[in-house]
Amino acid sequence: PGYVFSEILGRSMSFVLSNNEVRSFNGIANRISGTARWATSGQEPAQGVTVTDGTRSDVTDSNGAYELVAVPNGSYTVAGSLSGYVVYLNPGVNPVTINNNSTTVDVWVQPRYSITGTVTLEGQNVSGQEVNGGSSIGLTNTNGSGAYSFTSIPSGTSVALSLSRPGYVFS
Repeated sequence: PGYVFSEILGRSMSFVLSNNEVRSFNGIANRISGTARWATSGQEPAQGVTVTDGTRSDVTDSNGAYELVAVPNGSYTVAGSLSGYVVYLNPGVNPVTINNNSTTVDVWVQPRYSITGTVTLEGQNVSGQEVNGGSSIGLTNTNGSGAYSFTSIPSGTSVALSLSRPGYVFS
């Protein structure tokens, strides 16, 4: 047999079920929920994404679904993370305002890419050379071996690398 408990706003309660499982309820019915999807397909769910509002967090299931429960009224910044991937929300979603309501916030996941190489001049590696990746990925400098690296580049980012001195080549 199941039990039905009514939500009583502003009160915290705990219940011990017949299998000794403890269920707590803080009286706040507000929720932030949504789905994580792969940006490359647009519809395929992304499992294992951690979604947080800065206080509460949940990990998406095999359907890409997550749910942050018992969210008090207030303003929240929803963010997601998945190692090796860029997780983002549609522009204008944050901050999320909760005022005795629940809301849906979907997140998108896409791979991160890297660009690496070496700057040389007449066959010699050049250290301390600025490499410009433009407004999409920024600037970096070569290390002592002439190597440079841009990491965490979202899929679909257009990149044109340039150097500030003529005569240098990428390899």
